[in-house]
Amino acid sequence: MSAQIDYILVLSGTVVILATIVTLALYIVLSTKRELATRKRNEAILTKSREQLRNLAAYLQSAREDERIAVAREIHDELGQALTAIKMDIYWLRRRLTNKNQNNLIEKMSVMIELINNTIQIVKRISTQLRTATLDNLGLLAALEWESEEFTKRMEIECRLTTNINGLDINNDCATAIYRITQEALTNVARHAQASKVGIDLKYDSGRLSLEISDNGIGISEEQLSSPNSFGLMGVRERALQYGGEFSVDGVKEKGTKIRVSLPV
Repeated sequence: MSAQIDYILVLSGTVVILATIVTLALYIVLSTKRELATRKRNEAILTKSREQLRNLAAYLQSAREDERIAVAREIHDELGQALTAIKMDIYWLRRRLTNKNQNNLIEKMSVMIELINNTIQIVKRISTQLRTATLDNLGLLAALEWESEEFTKRMEIECRLTTNINGLDINNDCATAIYRITQEALTNVARHAQASKVGIDLKYDSGRLSLEISDNGIGISEEQLSSPNSFGLMGVRERALQYGGEFSVDGVKEKGTKIRVSLPV
């Protein structure tokens, strides 16, 4: 009898242990499922949030580009025409100053005309930096050729453009993205690279435009790449992703940096 009681007790204890194990297992399974569901829900929210931010960034870039066009047109047309009219008026006045005692006034007007000429050139440069008319009127290739030549003159850094896109029909949004990415990359070279040469290589192949901008400078570091203040590179990345493209940047110490962007056309 005692043996039967012991057996029953052992069996009951085993059942309790098994029940506890099963309960714990069920709890773990249910907790894991809840965690997975929560994780998936959070990932979906994060993905949606990123998509919304990217759409917002795309909208802001588009709005900024439209604003650039409007401001550039106003500066070029209104301010440029006003300065030209002032210069013509000063020429008119100078031609009518014939008294020898008015030489000082004539010299002063000559100085004013020179100042106005310089100001007109500044207005043209600012207008072009906001939105180059070459891009709208002559296309991406001409705009990049102009940009590389101006960069060489302005920064005294040799800049060479190689491309096979001559005659290729590129939509305006894609052309603007490539042009702005090139501008930002050249700005980074001028500010940080300490380079003497930079190359712009733009190729079309199998429905994609591939842009590579390389320099022979000090090379971008991993710290700079991961810095939250690298707004220029973040802007380039967002422009590329906005059009379903790819972006990468590599730097080798004392050998230079390469920025690569690929966009569908």
